[in-house]
Amino acid sequence: MASLTARLASASLSRSARVAASRNVLAPAGLAAAQVRLNHTDTTNIPDFSKYKSGSGDASNRAFSYFMIGTTGALSFLGAKATVADFLANMSASADVLALAKVEVDLSTIPEGRNVTIKWRGRP
Repeated sequence: MASLTARLASASLSRSARVAASRNVLAPAGLAAAQVRLNHTDTTNIPDFSKYKSGSGDASNRAFSYFMIGTTGALSFLGAKATVADFLANMSASADVLALAKVEVDLSTIPEGRNVTIKWRGRP
C-alpha cells in the first residue's frame, strides 16, 4: 500500500514537473498542491549584526553575568530562608498551648517557712 502511494506521488510530481517545464514557468498557480520547491541560493541576503554587538568585549558581559547570577542566588537564598522561618513559626506551639504547660518543682528542696519564686519561661 505504501509503495503504491509513493509511486502515485512520484508520478504526480514528475507529471507536474513536466507540465511546468513545458510551460517554461517556475511555479504556476496550478502546481501549488504538488509542492514544487526551488532552491534560491543566489538571492539569499544574510544580515550583518555587527552594529548590535557590544564593543567593550567579553569582560563587561562576564561581570554583568556574574553580578546577575550572584543577585539571583542571594534573592533565592533569602526567599528560602523566609519560607523556612515561616514554616517553623507556624509549626511551633501557640501561646494558649504554652500557657497550659505545667512546671514540676521538687518541694523537698524548699525549707519549711520559706518562700521561693520559681521562674518558668522567664516569668515568675
